[in-house]
Amino acid sequence: MIFQAINLNKLCKEKVFEISAVTIHIGSINVILCCVYRSPSENPNNFLQQLENTLKLIHQPTVSLVICGDLNINYFTESSVKQNLESIMKAFNLTQVVTFPTRICNNKKGTLMDSVFLDNAKFQNLSVHPFDSGL
Repeated sequence: MIFQAINLNKLCKEKVFEISAVTIHIGSINVILCCVYRSPSENPNNFLQQLENTLKLIHQPTVSLVICGDLNINYFTESSVKQNLESIMKAFNLTQVVTFPTRICNNKKGTLMDSVFLDNAKFQNLSVHPFDSGL
């Protein structure tokens, strides 16, 4: 396995759009893994615009994309922000695969704010399951 960091510092803006990425080569398989963060106090539309610009920059037809992170966009609640995020991801053939709550506070209904997006064409039979670490 060979990996190489991708310098995306010029695209980052603290709290609005924070990203780090690495290219991973495993035999003939090439993956770009991106970890993303958006502060819940910042405008989600600015985040979505920067996410789309970044995906346009790093997308390559021969490389699979995996996007994960804390987007602070609840997938259990319908909203225009969620719809816009899904639209952007669909344009790059990416699907959100987490289906369980990623945060549960004070015995309230859980939220799904932490997402994993996988390339539909390359990761068709992959599933994500919760792991209770006890922390």
